[in-house]
Amino acid sequence: MITRILKGKKSLAISFWLFGAIISPIFFWLTFQLGKLLPCAWTMKVVFGVWFLYGAFVSLLIWVSSAKYEGSKIWVYLSRISMCLVWLISLVIVVGISYFMPLDLFTNSYTIEKQIELDPSLPYIGFWKSNCSDEFGLAIEKAASDEYYVRFCGPGGCFGKTAFTRTKLIDDPKYKIIDNDTIGMNLSPSQKRGLKPEEERILKDRVKDGLLIYKRCK
Repeated sequence: MITRILKGKKSLAISFWLFGAIISPIFFWLTFQLGKLLPCAWTMKVVFGVWFLYGAFVSLLIWVSSAKYEGSKIWVYLSRISMCLVWLISLVIVVGISYFMPLDLFTNSYTIEKQIELDPSLPYIGFWKSNCSDEFGLAIEKAASDEYYVRFCGPGGCFGKTAFTRTKLIDDPKYKIIDNDTIGMNLSPSQKRGLKPEEERILKDRVKDGLLIYKRCK
């Protein structure tokens, strides 16, 4: 089959619509869900690597098939332009996330608890969750003698340690210290408007006085 693909034996319609438009999102979703089930620090790096290889395979398939296509050239141009746009958008997303909120793919919600180092001068260090059975939460770690890094962590990784995740907590309007083991986080109006109905139902039991409540789980 691989030989047939490389020789352009698959039609452009099958290459673009079947492999590109239909199978690709299913493949990405399934591999992401599989990655979430494997509690290893390197899992998502492997998933992203698999995504890249699959994307390269589909791109090669579409390019070779379009070169062999004998119909109207408009379909050749549209398929190749669409493929290039997908790669361009993906690159912009990756660069944007890497610049504004880089991901720490070497750490995730399964491994962060072992990496957190307590400091008596910073009483709010720990891993905080709305429910300790959740697979995601806030990792609060030392940034300086009077500052913390507050990073969202999930099975796929944690946000990086940057100026965007650095805060003193007490003076930050985004957070409210309720007690030593309870912190509230304000949801912005745009975040509230962007919530899906199922997310609103989940958060309803975890929100108090307009704050998303996090409890210290470590």
